[in-house]
Amino acid sequence: MIEVTTSSGFKCKVNEKQFRDFRTIRAYSAMVGNGSDEEKLEGAIALVSRIMGNQEEDFLKHLEDETGFVDTERVYLELGEIMSEIKAADDAAKKS
Repeated sequence: MIEVTTSSGFKCKVNEKQFRDFRTIRAYSAMVGNGSDEEKLEGAIALVSRIMGNQEEDFLKHLEDETGFVDTERVYLELGEIMSEIKAADDAAKKS
């Protein structure tokens, strides 16, 4: 497990092996790919569930604005940062 802190200050613990999990990569690829907005959203939803696990509600709470709205663009940006951190940790583990 690694601890990740995003630029907005969200802290979570994730398994660095998630970057090599097929289902995680499939969800990430859908989110950042050239598919429809619906496909990107489905990828983001799956990715949040896969990498956040029981931290999912904390993650969404962190991204809420003052009215309780969670902007999908913020979700995409945070997930991108988290996946970059997971990849870096996975790459470092491979070199060890």
